[in-house]
Amino acid sequence: ANPQPVNELIGSAKGINPGRVVWIHDANATDWAGPISGEYWFEHEQTDQAVVSKMMSRTIRALAGESTDEAAWDAIFRHFNQNHKGEDVGYTPGEKIAIKINHTLSFGSDPCTMDKTDAGWHQDPPFVDCIDNSPQLTIALLKQLTEKAGIDPCDIAIGDPGRIMPNYWYNMVEPNCPNIVYLARVGGMGRTQSQWSSVQLHWSDPCSAHLVGVMEQDHILKLWVRINIYVYFLYRAILLYL
Repeated sequence: ANPQPVNELIGSAKGINPGRVVWIHDANATDWAGPISGEYWFEHEQTDQAVVSKMMSRTIRALAGESTDEAAWDAIFRHFNQNHKGEDVGYTPGEKIAIKINHTLSFGSDPCTMDKTDAGWHQDPPFVDCIDNSPQLTIALLKQLTEKAGIDPCDIAIGDPGRIMPNYWYNMVEPNCPNIVYLARVGGMGRTQSQWSSVQLHWSDPCSAHLVGVMEQDHILKLWVRINIYVYFLYRAILLYL
């Protein structure tokens, strides 16, 4: 194949404002002094929840081009429904929302207790300084959905199905956002264990040579089968697949 020319777009822009990417910066969001401080960037003492929540609000409004959070979410959901259902309607109570986060580095915690382990927290650099998802940004998103979009917390599921949900993250988020389904590979202690459906997962690559060593058919998460809207929450950013 020929090399892709520089600055030439691929495909067609999508979204409520096609191609729009929103970047928000506020230097007041954190005063973390770095790893040498002995503190962790994601702690509430280092990252200001109020500032992060305002950043999330600005992001949603800028994405939708609306002046209020409520109007922005309504516009986003209407755009989604127009594209996927052909209906000019907003969010309907009872519709399920799944938020996929990343807890790849959760192996720095014990899967039995969900507490930190010496191996994960005392290596150089510690896994925890590379925490996958910002608790403050997560709280900001969940509160936007429950308080501004009017979604019942029990209709929202969040987690990384293939990973545990460590206490250092869960204990910061859940008290601020109760009654949400917190999904993880290991259940208990407030977490809901991942379960897989009989719906087969079909990979986009048709080349069977790439599947050498695969012994079992992959399946879609049981909870995902019933989901109406899916959000991919990537590290310290958010991608709204709406």
